[in-house]
Amino acid sequence: MDDTYNDPANYAPFGTTADQVYDQKWYMPPSGVQRGSAFTSNGDSLTRIYPSRDYMYRVAEDSASFLPKIPVQPIGYSEAEILLQYLQEDEVDAQWRG
Repeated sequence: MDDTYNDPANYAPFGTTADQVYDQKWYMPPSGVQRGSAFTSNGDSLTRIYPSRDYMYRVAEDSASFLPKIPVQPIGYSEAEILLQYLQEDEVDAQWRG
C-alpha cells in the first residue's frame, strides 16, 4: 500500500459527494480504506514469511528493526482531513520533530 490515507485526488478524482463515489460511481467514498496492511512483507511481522503459529520461531520485538516506531493505521480521507486540520493550527514542540 502506498498511502496511509487515500488521497481523494487519486481515489475520487471527480469529487467526493455521495453521487460521485461508491455506490453511485467507481470511486472510493470518504470513509473508504484500502484493504491490506501498512506492513510491506509477507506473513506475520514477527515470523516473517512463515505462518503465525505457536511453534514458529519469532523475532524478538525489541530487535525487530523493521517494525514501525510509531503506530500505523490506514484511514479514509474524511478522517485524514480532520487530522490535517489540527496540524495547521500550532507548530509542534521541537522534541516531536523528526
